[in-house]
Amino acid sequence: MSKQFEILVSIENAQKRIGTTWPLYSFVTSNPLSGYEKLPFQEAVVEAGQFLKSKSYPSSAIYKQALDNKDIDKSLLASMLNDKDLHDTPETYLKIMANDEANHLNKLKSELDVIMAKWLGVFLDEGLAEWQMPNKEQGFYNAWKSLAIYDNTIGKVKLTNLPKTSLDAIEQVLSAHKITNITDVFSAHIATLPGWTGYIKHRQDTNSIWQKQFPINIEDYLAVRLTIANHLDFPIDITNKEQELQDSNKLKHIWLKAWEATFQNKLVSNLKENNSIKHSSKENVRIADAQMVFCIDTRSEMIRRHVEAAGNIETFGYAGFFGIAADYQHYQEDISIKSCPPIVGSPYKITENPVQESSQAVNDFKTNKSVSKSRAHILKRLKNMLPSSFGFVEGAGVFYGLSLVAQSFLPKTLFNLKKKSSVAYESFCEPRIIYNKGQESVDIAIEEKVAIVKSSFDLLGWETFSPIIFFIGHGSHTVNN
Repeated sequence: MSKQFEILVSIENAQKRIGTTWPLYSFVTSNPLSGYEKLPFQEAVVEAGQFLKSKSYPSSAIYKQALDNKDIDKSLLASMLNDKDLHDTPETYLKIMANDEANHLNKLKSELDVIMAKWLGVFLDEGLAEWQMPNKEQGFYNAWKSLAIYDNTIGKVKLTNLPKTSLDAIEQVLSAHKITNITDVFSAHIATLPGWTGYIKHRQDTNSIWQKQFPINIEDYLAVRLTIANHLDFPIDITNKEQELQDSNKLKHIWLKAWEATFQNKLVSNLKENNSIKHSSKENVRIADAQMVFCIDTRSEMIRRHVEAAGNIETFGYAGFFGIAADYQHYQEDISIKSCPPIVGSPYKITENPVQESSQAVNDFKTNKSVSKSRAHILKRLKNMLPSSFGFVEGAGVFYGLSLVAQSFLPKTLFNLKKKSSVAYESFCEPRIIYNKGQESVDIAIEEKVAIVKSSFDLLGWETFSPIIFFIGHGSHTVNN
């Protein structure tokens, strides 16, 4: 196996240890430990603690609170401890865990992380910065290489000393150090900035417009990071060789198992006690006048409760994408937004298509969009350019002040005024669902549409239907003052 092939394999394995981060325009909550989902629990906890510095178990204070509140059965806990040859009282082990936590010092953020965050920030900018980083189209490593000489935080790096490719750069750094496990070293460097590297993974996986134009990958990230670390004499091997808090983790695992077992036992007991409650038979249930399907969302729960209290109406909760795993292509924007859970693949794409391409409504919309973009561009230039910024702020301050007051005290009125003056593309567009990749512009088969609807009915357990059925989606509008 060649050295470079070994490096590529190690990079592939190392980047699996971090989760994916989505962009702000489609930001979702994601599990930062998703890279460890295939490992056994205790092994995943050790690795996550080693690379991500995460605390996967509750603290001793939380365990004490659970014990005091009887959320943990003390006799059950003592039995589990005895099974592991731990014969002291639970209170004794609480003190051991607390002492271990007090002696565990968190390491300060590396200066290297600060340098890398600066470079990643300017490269991964997606149109918000007034001045773009030069040479971004050449990729992250090459763009950084052309500018590194001007970075005072890393000294005067001579361009002649930097290898031609990112893979050569990684190999050059590794050859100057005795590294026994390069996968662990790569994992440690990737995991120090999991937000940035997680977004790089997202760019690689989706191959978005920005990624096609300005490519970046984990290989480039490691090449830049290791080169800077080597130049500044920072340690290359930053893996945590000490098995910190291992004894404490074993104790915490037992306590966690006892907590879970206590909850399970209480649940089973409650179910047995309530098993005698008589429920109305299906024959006696009157068919609802209407049925409504809402998103499984906390905002929808309040509406469902009031709707059901208002009359003979039955409501259901279903995932807000209604089983259609698709990306949504705005007619107004040039980007696609994932319209389903991010961990689900998107075999379909929903587009908005004008009913008549050359209609007056379409032309008005395009004109309005062009004017809005030009206005926004001019305002941004006036605010950011040195000659005009001071005068613009002084002159426009009163108008921005009035707008701020209106947004604070008359948000609905201001929103309706803006909405009234804009042209909604939904008024002249029809949605269309097509295949996402490989079969662009091809409508999905009727059999697939039926299968999507049937699967939603099966998951809802829906057997009887009312005369009127509603599927209700929701949106939101926010104003940042």
